Amino acid sequence: MIFYTISLIFANLILILAFILGYRNRNVFEIEKRWFVVYIGFILGIEIIIKSCIYIFNYSDISFLYPIYIFGEFLILMKVFYSSLKIKQKWFLIPLFIAIIILSEGIYLWLNEQDVSMGYGKTISHLCIVFFAGFIMIRSLRKSDNGAKLAIIYTSLFLYYSISLIFFSLLHQLDTLSKFNAYIIWGMNNILSAFLYGASLYTFLIWKK
Repeated sequence: MIFYTISLIFANLILILAFILGYRNRNVFEIEKRWFVVYIGFILGIEIIIKSCIYIFNYSDISFLYPIYIFGEFLILMKVFYSSLKIKQKWFLIPLFIAIIILSEGIYLWLNEQDVSMGYGKTISHLCIVFFAGFIMIRSLRKSDNGAKLAIIYTSLFLYYSISLIFFSLLHQLDTLSKFNAYIIWGMNNILSAFLYGASLYTFLIWKK
């Protein structure tokens, strides 16, 4: 429990710092980099809403936020990837269609009082993100120093969403896991999140130069 709490606070602090730095320098960033600032801001916004629901409004069930989170996360990162690959905007209808399906599935599960995290949406979303992040990561590493700077953030995205898929499959077994082991898994996910936010913070610093 202590490990989980400390890792959560640590991850959120880095997330806040990353967003502040990215937002302050957004005007000097290219469109691809601005969309990544939007991604960090979206994650921070979701975290603020979750904490407000739990600690201010005393909500015991915040599963209604889950479909919105998966939908927004997927759509914004697709914008990042499409901007990086310079794909024509008309092709953005494909990820938009996928995102709507993911959102619809989550809402359907929630309305029918089922576990929204048990749907296929998160898996499909993460697989798409891993594919694009991995592809751009490899392409960036082959380029100049500027490409290497981009590779940092795409490598962190690739690792985060790849490992999150593994954690996600483990969390499906929460009924058979002890409370201690469940907190360990959530704590490790927080550390993974902190790595992503830390990479974002560092990347915003070098992008500014």
